Order: sequence, then structure tokens, then C-alpha cells
Amino acid sequence: MCRNKADDSRVVIENQLEDSNHLHLGKVLTYAAGLDASTIIWIAKKIRAEHRDALEWLNRKTDREIRSFGVTLKVFQIDEERYVPDFTVVTNSGR
Repeated sequence: MCRNKADDSRVVIENQLEDSNHLHLGKVLTYAAGLDASTIIWIAKKIRAEHRDALEWLNRKTDREIRSFGVTLKVFQIDEERYVPDFTVVTNSGR
């Protein structure tokens, strides 16, 4: 858990090394509820369509205090020793 500098609200970040799945969706929602978080960030190799839809549904149906983001992560090798991450936001709160 961390905090949003803009309003000091709680942020939950769920990291997943594989494609998104129902188990991790349940985990991130449980963590967010338990910590009274206002922002959910779910990072996975791929955010599957049904999970993207679930995050977008949360953004449409909850009040403006709740923000849900789905983010994919790829790692690119620059040379023999250096790697660089590439984060792509696939769904965001739009707020």
C-alpha cells in the first residue's frame, strides 16, 4: 500500500507475473476494501478482456473517489546488461 500525493488517499497495487486472473481480481478488491483504498492499480503481463471490463465497470459504477487502473508490463533488453520496463495503462478511471 502507498499513498496518493495529491490527496493522501490510499493506493493498492497488485503485481502479477502472468496474465490477469479471477484470483488476483478478488485479491486486489479485498485489499482495497480492507485498507479503504481509493485507488486500485493492477499490473499484469496482460489484462484479459473480462478483467479490463470489470475495472471499467468499477470506474463507471463507483463514486469519483474510487479509481481503478489496469496496467501491463513488458521488459525490453537494451543491451547485454540493461533492461527497461514498459508500462501501458489499458484501463483507467477517466476521472
